[in-house]
Amino acid sequence: MLAPPPQTLQPYVGIGSSPEDDTTLTTINRKEEARNLLLVVAGWTLLLLLIPPQHEYPIIDDWIYAGSVREQMATGAFTMPLMSQANLVGLTLWGTLWARLFGFSFTILTYSTLLMSLAALLAFYGIARAVRVPPWGALLGTGLLLFNPLFVHLSYSFMTDVPFLALMLVASFCYIRGLQTHHLAWFVAAGLSAGWSFLIRQYGLLVPLGFLLYLGLKGLLERRWHWREGVLTALVPGLIIGGWYVWSRQLPQSAAAFMAAERASHFVFKEPWLRVFSLRALTVLPITALFAWAAVKIKPSRWWLVAVWTLVVIWGLLNLDLPDEQLVETPYPPFTLQIGPISVGLSSEMYTFGDWGNIVRTDGIDFFEYQQQPIWSPETWRALWAPGLGLGIVLLARLTSSLRDWLKARIEHVPLSPLVGFYLVGISTVVVSLAFPASLFDRYVLAFLPFVILFVVRGSPNWGRVAWTYSIVTFVLIAAFTLLAKADAVEHDNARWQAAQWLAARVGRLHGGYDWDNWMGGRNDAYPIADVQLPGYRVERRFPYTSRLSGFDTRYVLAQARADVPPISSR
Repeated sequence: MLAPPPQTLQPYVGIGSSPEDDTTLTTINRKEEARNLLLVVAGWTLLLLLIPPQHEYPIIDDWIYAGSVREQMATGAFTMPLMSQANLVGLTLWGTLWARLFGFSFTILTYSTLLMSLAALLAFYGIARAVRVPPWGALLGTGLLLFNPLFVHLSYSFMTDVPFLALMLVASFCYIRGLQTHHLAWFVAAGLSAGWSFLIRQYGLLVPLGFLLYLGLKGLLERRWHWREGVLTALVPGLIIGGWYVWSRQLPQSAAAFMAAERASHFVFKEPWLRVFSLRALTVLPITALFAWAAVKIKPSRWWLVAVWTLVVIWGLLNLDLPDEQLVETPYPPFTLQIGPISVGLSSEMYTFGDWGNIVRTDGIDFFEYQQQPIWSPETWRALWAPGLGLGIVLLARLTSSLRDWLKARIEHVPLSPLVGFYLVGISTVVVSLAFPASLFDRYVLAFLPFVILFVVRGSPNWGRVAWTYSIVTFVLIAAFTLLAKADAVEHDNARWQAAQWLAARVGRLHGGYDWDNWMGGRNDAYPIADVQLPGYRVERRFPYTSRLSGFDTRYVLAQARADVPPISSR
């Protein structure tokens, strides 16, 4: 039977509302909780068995952060890398601890991130249970996070994203439990986790701020201020964050932070800012909805909201742009949405998981809006874009409907749940991630995805057999997609680094990609590594790998040489 047994739980009411004050967890069956937590750990372990994390090459930008660990081990002092925009010191110290215990390698640093990913999963499950999501719904939501392709891809790296997310979720869980139980220990643990998250990425500041805003809103509604909880919420992270600002004054601004601030200054708080934000929101909507994919129930009387949001999204896709300049450009042909016999031409391709990326041009400056290692092909993303956008529209309609219920609950004086604090952290993360950075990357979606997943599965008490069957089937599809995509990425990276090592042994410096060039040092465009034969170059050797998402085709990474240099075989 696919559908879990019925849950005896209070009905779902809006956003952050409950028929009773959430002072305790929903009635706990300890054996059931232990079973679910073991299932989470088992799923995480199965992932590592299916896709072993061993690799000795950087992923995306983690050569920057691995270099910081190496510098810390060599000198005993933290040095801000030139290419880092994050606060980073919290990640560097974490990686240094692992490197001193087990030796420095990308594999060891990856395991340090994977442990953080497990903490993120357990904390998310705890949050879901603390805010009255039934056990099966909490388990489904945790599974959606575990097998999210961005979560998996970034967990197999030493990037900042997963450690930051883990600490943000741990801090949020502790704040929720502290607000429910009023025990000091929870607030201390929350503050330490939030402070640590800030020492990795500046967005950690949003965690205590979100719960402070919740306490302020609760005080206004109840006309009773919660001073003790407010002080406990702010005290520990405030000390850590304040200490960071005092200590960091001795650190020079990194080149990457300076360039990012310079780029952002061309649109933040200026005329194109709202359109940049709106286009970015439309950009991340499909991928966010795709990977929070489960049953979303809307009352029959409110399906008109879907029509309204459909018109808003279509208008945005066709009309939002910068005057005289293209906000999003790609080296691919103009995008055409094809659904059966219906073909719709769009003004620009909204999103591409490709090698080249999208280019933002504002105030005469060009720079990459998206350029990351792809974990699936542009063709795959084009196939997913339309259904993802459709799911996003339904999600927006459900959110609008839920906001209406939430406002009604406020009029009826239903107590405000600490879940509101968690959602405020999520809302502020969305706004900051889309409105202020100089560039937008697909991995930024991960920071606010748990909030969307929780919103979806919080309605699980009202799901019937059909909704549960649908949700479980979609979870299986997402998990299968993620495993295939990550396996493709691993095999492609292995082939690329084998090709670069083979070529480097014969010619010395080469152009092996952004990560190779920066980690190994130097670049020589006479000898590139690429997935396609470049004009004016000849192929010296092919390195095969399997592309599962392309029908298990055999594809090749090509070690190439410019046509005007002697063949390698003749040396």
